[in-house]
Amino acid sequence: MAVDVRPAVLVHRPRGDVAAFMFDPGNWSGGITSSTPAQPGPLVAGATVARTARFLGRTFTYGYVVTRHESDRLVELKVDRPFPMLVRYELEDAATVPRWRSTRRATPAGSSAGPPR
Repeated sequence: MAVDVRPAVLVHRPRGDVAAFMFDPGNWSGGITSSTPAQPGPLVAGATVARTARFLGRTFTYGYVVTRHESDRLVELKVDRPFPMLVRYELEDAATVPRWRSTRRATPAGSSAGPPR
């Protein structure tokens, strides 16, 4: 069974500023103790990011692979451990400010699911 989480927030900043911040793995948080790209520079398809997280009292390290990137619009990442997950950070125009959207589709216990829609 897939679990989808899809928060969205309006951000009152220029879209380029928002994209520069949110597509930088050094700014990712939420239980993440470190997030380090394997190579310097902006994320591109095929790039990898090592993350260390703390969850339910455990600390573990895993790696994301960037599966899709569109400058100032989205970055999509795939991870296989600790369970299969697809993460998409996305910007879309909403009135006069960008809307930030994050989609996470997790498939705990190895169940299968397609990409988020």
